[in-house]
Amino acid sequence: MAPFPARFVIVGWSEGPSLGYGASMNTPPPDLDGQDVRQALEDGWDLHPVSLEYVPKGFGSHHWLAVAQDGPGYFVNVDDLDNKSWFGSGRRAALEGMRSAFATAIALREEAGLPF
Repeated sequence: MAPFPARFVIVGWSEGPSLGYGASMNTPPPDLDGQDVRQALEDGWDLHPVSLEYVPKGFGSHHWLAVAQDGPGYFVNVDDLDNKSWFGSGRRAALEGMRSAFATAIALREEAGLPF
């Protein structure tokens, strides 16, 4: 198996599916397969899914539903850093922009008490 392609990043996962988005990401990226995602979850997140299914929902991120050995389901987000130009030019700018956006969301939840 090839290493997880550098242009993709797993930005997080949350327990249970959140499928309230419109469908625009109807197929997984052709150069990233489920085994790559599974290996990245095991290596980077210590999550060992017994099943992994692509979920064709979202606007700009790819999603998989992973069911862990201990039973819970996780909604996995995988972003293509080559397709995040609104954060700036290049993969580093995209990753830093995403980190800033998530840090803002965490601060709003933890410091402002917003319930999300």
